[in-house]
Amino acid sequence: MKENKESIEVLDLFEEPKEETPVVEEVPKAEVSTPVEVPEPEEPVIEEVPKPVDVPEPEEPTVEEVPKPVEVPTPEEPQAFELPKPEEDKKESKNKGLGRKILKKLLRMLLKILVVALILGVTFTIIFGFHLQKGLSMYPKFVDHDLLLYYKLEKNFRTGDVVIVRNNGRDYALRIVAIENDIVEIDDENLKINGHIVEEDIYYITPKKKKLNYPYTVPRGSVFVLGDYRTHSKDSRDFGAISFDNIKGKVINVLRNRDI
Repeated sequence: MKENKESIEVLDLFEEPKEETPVVEEVPKAEVSTPVEVPEPEEPVIEEVPKPVDVPEPEEPTVEEVPKPVEVPTPEEPQAFELPKPEEDKKESKNKGLGRKILKKLLRMLLKILVVALILGVTFTIIFGFHLQKGLSMYPKFVDHDLLLYYKLEKNFRTGDVVIVRNNGRDYALRIVAIENDIVEIDDENLKINGHIVEEDIYYITPKKKKLNYPYTVPRGSVFVLGDYRTHSKDSRDFGAISFDNIKGKVINVLRNRDI
């Protein structure tokens, strides 16, 4: 309570005196105490926060390079010292090289010859054939020792074709004068086919032989053949018609004996 009173008193001191009615009795003036200066509050000092110290980043540990192992060169095999060859050895080596080249050429040539021989063998066994003419049965068309080339695959035969026929184990070169179902007659040394005299480029007459009876009908699948030298030829007048199975081929070329 005392403190409250004192505070009231202090406050009263600061208050302006109100006009009072004059009082008879003078009131002793109270001693006015000097006001106490209240210190102004100081601004709070803001302490500077120290900057964070840059902590250095830990360096990556350096990996030390392992030194590569030193390559130790493999010891070379000692080369044998070659003595210089004498001239005779050089000549022998050259001769051996030439001999090998010549041998290779000979082998190649031999191989080519064998291939050609094989081709010719197949060709002249299946496709073509040769016939050596003997005698003058086809004179003057062919003479003795002419080499005739004939085609084995021919199947369509006509009158006038020269063919190679086989009879009793022997081959003949003769001309077809009639085919199957034709009627052959030989009258007064003239050849007649189906009642007509055949006009041929033949220089000799066609004499009749007694081994066949005329008129003669050519059997089916057969031909009637004669030689051009009619007076000196052995042909169908002696052994009759020739079947297709006994015809070896058609003559397509001739190699004259004087050209051989």
